[in-house]
Amino acid sequence: MKTKNINYIYVLSEPTGEIRYVGKSVNPKDRYRRHLNEAKKRNSITYKSNWIYSLLKKGLKPKIEVIDQVDGEWEWLEQYWISQMKIWGFDLVNDTEGGENPPTWKDGQVHNNEFIKHLSDRMKKDNPSKNMDNKWRENISKSMKGKSPNNIDTIINKREVMQFSLKGKLVGEFESLTDAANYLGLKNISGIRSVCNGERFKSGGYRWAYKDVGLVEYKSRPGNKRKVLKFDGDKIVGEFNSIADAARNVGAKDSSAIRNACIGKTKSSFGFSWKFK
Repeated sequence: MKTKNINYIYVLSEPTGEIRYVGKSVNPKDRYRRHLNEAKKRNSITYKSNWIYSLLKKGLKPKIEVIDQVDGEWEWLEQYWISQMKIWGFDLVNDTEGGENPPTWKDGQVHNNEFIKHLSDRMKKDNPSKNMDNKWRENISKSMKGKSPNNIDTIINKREVMQFSLKGKLVGEFESLTDAANYLGLKNISGIRSVCNGERFKSGGYRWAYKDVGLVEYKSRPGNKRKVLKFDGDKIVGEFNSIADAARNVGAKDSSAIRNACIGKTKSSFGFSWKFK
């Protein structure tokens, strides 16, 4: 009798539901515990560990869901799901594109004909998605219905958003983050999305929340300041009381680039690496 070697494809999500990481494991629960421990110990600094660490500092944890599984060869399936999540617009913190032989990306679209044929052949042979969690599959299916999969509004930006005054009074509702940003004349949706995820208190003079989640508490530090370390390679070359102070040190007019480096969205900013103390 053949012994099954089941490999599970899972996702890690923000507490609000936004998918940030796609991974593979034969034991997702154990892998989840190791993700948390690796982030806590700070043994390896990656986009993923920085993101998880930023949640832990707020007293939060990522959510884990198994979305697919396959008996045996798994590399192609992990590549497929990372590819699909990026096409749907999810801001992943994966350092690679999955598997042992990552596919080639071009403008966010799925790669070369050889890889597409390989995916098609494997899907016809194994149909692994038949075992995917039905609730998760149904939610994705409903969100994608009637929309182009290459439309970045799909899944993320198309979630209904509520607008609140700074005192918490509901003053408006929008069908998407994009609609809300356009209504206020904002250049992009990042500020509103950050408020919805509890990363900022306000954007455009208002508080915001996903309709299916509600207001997420923003846990600010005294004076909304976090100490920041500046690195040149592995050497600490500066320490600042806030991101604003760090930005002034390098002559930056906007602190967002340094903030992105601190939370792991980018590896460096202004020629240096940055980290919250």
